[in-house]
Amino acid sequence: MKSLFSLLGDKFFSKKLDFRVRLFNILAIAGVLISLVSAAVCLLNGEGWFAFLSNLATTPIAAGLPFYAARTGRYQLCYMITIVVIFLFFSPFSSLSAAVTPAPCPPISSLPSCSPSSCWKG
Repeated sequence: MKSLFSLLGDKFFSKKLDFRVRLFNILAIAGVLISLVSAAVCLLNGEGWFAFLSNLATTPIAAGLPFYAARTGRYQLCYMITIVVIFLFFSPFSSLSAAVTPAPCPPISSLPSCSPSSCWKG
């Protein structure tokens, strides 16, 4: 197991790599962890299978980008894919899906005027 960590560390976090490449690899690995945690939280909160599967589907994308970039050296293409997927697709999708999903509590902007009895059933 230690050799696997040292192999991945040498491949993705080596001092020989440019700082931007190491930063991209760190953010991509963080994206994998965030996707897995978000999928688990969606499932535990009962947000539905579509939210769970959409979060789970981003995990192989986030894991595949650093491997593709390391193998081919096309880091700028991976930067563009990341920017387009996150900022032009996933952010509006997540904002709009939250707007059309029925929620038991009003939006955060109206929380100060909301009493706890009207937000949570218990």
